[in-house]
Amino acid sequence: MPDLEQWQSDIDRWGAVRFVHIRVMHLIKPWLTLCRIHVRTLSASARVPDLPPGYAVRIATADDLLEAARDPVMDLRPASINAALERGDFCAAAFDRDRMVAYVWRSFSTAPHVDGLWVTFERPYRYGYKAFTRAEYRGMHLQDALSFLTEAPCIERGYPLAVAFVETHNYPSIAQDVRRGNRVVGWAGYFNLFGRVYPFRTPGARKHTFQFVRTRPQSINQLMDRTE
Repeated sequence: MPDLEQWQSDIDRWGAVRFVHIRVMHLIKPWLTLCRIHVRTLSASARVPDLPPGYAVRIATADDLLEAARDPVMDLRPASINAALERGDFCAAAFDRDRMVAYVWRSFSTAPHVDGLWVTFERPYRYGYKAFTRAEYRGMHLQDALSFLTEAPCIERGYPLAVAFVETHNYPSIAQDVRRGNRVVGWAGYFNLFGRVYPFRTPGARKHTFQFVRTRPQSINQLMDRTE
């Protein structure tokens, strides 16, 4: 039976039109993923907000990540950690004393997605992925603190712009991105039909170098036009 109370709560929160969009996108999720592409200019003067006593944010070391990977709740695997670090990615993490409780990854060339896809983009864009916060720490805006922490390091590497995607029905994440100053520049996604994935993107996404690809590019020269 449908959860009518949850449906009514969603309607009250998002409105009837957005509620219908949420339901439709959930129904067609096995065959179609549709995303908004967001872009934002980073700020070298971004300041990490004050955190409660005992909390800290910093760039995680390999040892930090491998220790956190011992807890399956954190959804970190040693092989994935090592592969990301070898690609030049870095991870910003929040700690409650010595315990990692939230993290987000930053990439500068390509990053894994789901359904066998990769996300690709070009300089001067950096990409954020795999943001996670332990359930008991959600609502503390730790991801905002991590986002601000990574601004200067990305700029120092020569990547002053952020590119990201959010599924069109993920209204909480859309609201969070808007609050951080992101603007929508295009659309991208993919069809999943008969066991094969077919990526697509609009001219706005292409202009900002974002796309989904089926095979990880082996060099920067392969990053563009793999799906056209």
